Amino acid sequence: MALVCRHFFNAPMDCLWHEVPDLLYVLRCLPSDVWKAPLTYYGIESAVLARAIAPIDLERFRTLYAHRVQVSQRSIVQPEVPADVYQALSFAFQGQPIFPNLVELGQTGPGGFSHYISMLLGPRIRKIALSLDGPAQTSLLPMLGEKYPALIQFTLHADYNPDIGRWMNHILPEWTQLQSLTVPHLPEESLRVVAGLPHLLDLVLSRANSNFGDTFSPIFGQPVFPVLRKLFVRADTPTLCVNLLRAATNCPLEEFIFHLAEAFTPLDWHDLFSALAESCDKATLTRIHAGDIETLGEQLEAPPAETTDQLRPLLLFTNLTYVNLGTCYGFGIGDTFIREMAIAWPHLQYLDIGTIGMSQELTEQQPQLTLQGLAPLVEFCPDLVDLTIDVNATHFCFNHVSLGSSPSNSRVQFLDVHHSSIGQSSVAWVAAYLSRTFPRLRSIDWDSGSEEDEERLAYPKRWQEVMNYLVACRHMRGHQRDDLCCVTCDGG
Repeated sequence: MALVCRHFFNAPMDCLWHEVPDLLYVLRCLPSDVWKAPLTYYGIESAVLARAIAPIDLERFRTLYAHRVQVSQRSIVQPEVPADVYQALSFAFQGQPIFPNLVELGQTGPGGFSHYISMLLGPRIRKIALSLDGPAQTSLLPMLGEKYPALIQFTLHADYNPDIGRWMNHILPEWTQLQSLTVPHLPEESLRVVAGLPHLLDLVLSRANSNFGDTFSPIFGQPVFPVLRKLFVRADTPTLCVNLLRAATNCPLEEFIFHLAEAFTPLDWHDLFSALAESCDKATLTRIHAGDIETLGEQLEAPPAETTDQLRPLLLFTNLTYVNLGTCYGFGIGDTFIREMAIAWPHLQYLDIGTIGMSQELTEQQPQLTLQGLAPLVEFCPDLVDLTIDVNATHFCFNHVSLGSSPSNSRVQFLDVHHSSIGQSSVAWVAAYLSRTFPRLRSIDWDSGSEEDEERLAYPKRWQEVMNYLVACRHMRGHQRDDLCCVTCDGG
């Protein structure tokens, strides 16, 4: 379209050059005599200089393309390209930015990036994502703080390094317009500044330190997380996250994600969810994902006494649509509490919750939740589309439930039953109940049984039989609809 006429040139070219994934786009604009051999499509193996890059070689790129580039979200420096190529390109630009109108700079590439970052830092950048591979590259941080006081988004991927925390202490007070912050860890002094940022919407602490005290003291007189919408914390203990939440007041949080590196105890869950209920707006939170999934496969002690009281604070959040709670020890959820959950969360669309332990040692537990206990989810959560839960279908039969009067949900197509137990005599009844309750169910997933328990080893086979019955029922319903259509047409 850009080649049709001059009037049509700028709009399509702005679209084509809006985002540049790497500097190979720039290298392909250089004269052919710069290279010893013509560049291939990817331009990596053949990117060997025949001569130095002169400023005049960049005239075409600067005139036609450079000012159009606004986004670079990926690894803009390719490690396969020889370093001398990027060095020559940097010299040719003579200290000027390659993309003068760049707004968003993303980098998750090689360690040599710090040598070339100056030619990418244009005056209009508002979003930066960096990946630092070593302590030497932390010197970039103070430069970013000075050059971009109006930054609205900053993402940093790096291993633990105390220098990062030290520099962040100096930078964060300058970034008063920051809306999104993703960092591996922060010292408490920096967290106090972050908690008071007036425009912060998203906060991600991907490797949060656990060496904090029992309290978190925000800056006196400042509101804590006044507009925060998303909080994601991965830590060794829940203490930091609990303290951050308790320091807030009526936080308008919409999404809460917490991953623990150690196994949760019932007290941990209760403290975390109580802090969430005390500090966050009950109407705004719609998504919660929490668990100790990183401990799966480890040897765990016998599970502590479980009660549903640990989850009860979550019932206060009436607009939840997504709930994913995974724990090695499992939740002791039965039919009564699942009904309370269904009534409290009428807008629920996705539910993934482990009612028994997920480690090898704990899967011998029998779920307290029965198959017919899912009925309240069907009755009170009409928007439910995805369900992952453990149920006890060991002795399920027609005598326990009336299929004709049970509610149904035609939106659920995928069901994951995890380590759910099922008896051989219950297979046909389970299939009949699921076919009636979830008429559009197309797939059932389950985990493999215990190799040390012959009965549990048979569970996957029985769930496969249930799936086979469901497929047959679906085909029968399809034929019935076809027959009905034929009768209707003949009658017409």
